[in-house]
Amino acid sequence: MYGYGLDAYSTQASVRNLMMSERLAEFCQESKRWDNLRRLKRFDILNAKQNLSNLFVVYNTSNAPLTKKTDFDWTQNIQTDAVRANFHLEFKKEVTNNPVNVYNLPNANWFYPIALNDWQRNFASDPAQQNNEWGGTFDPLK
Repeated sequence: MYGYGLDAYSTQASVRNLMMSERLAEFCQESKRWDNLRRLKRFDILNAKQNLSNLFVVYNTSNAPLTKKTDFDWTQNIQTDAVRANFHLEFKKEVTNNPVNVYNLPNANWFYPIALNDWQRNFASDPAQQNNEWGGTFDPLK
């Protein structure tokens, strides 16, 4: 953790916020962000964001304008410097303003439900044995 200054470490809350920001940057591209938020019971972070934001890879039209899809060889490897020079990244905040895409996650369901096959095999389909967050009486924390 570099370049944050000593004031970022002055309180427990600020250190935790710093750690959550680091986890966001690290986990978002590794498909681990959702499980991390669920494990830490921090769906409030997504709920506070409201709408979906995204990072887009955009072709630089200043190099050679594209008039049709065949103007660029899309099979080239983006990991090479020459190809990567044709693109830039753009962050779009609140990509959609559609109510369907607004985060409104309940502060529950921290545990996934017991899988149907496991439930039928181990509990003879007794509904009371499902996780308590999914309508049963089983408490996975006890």
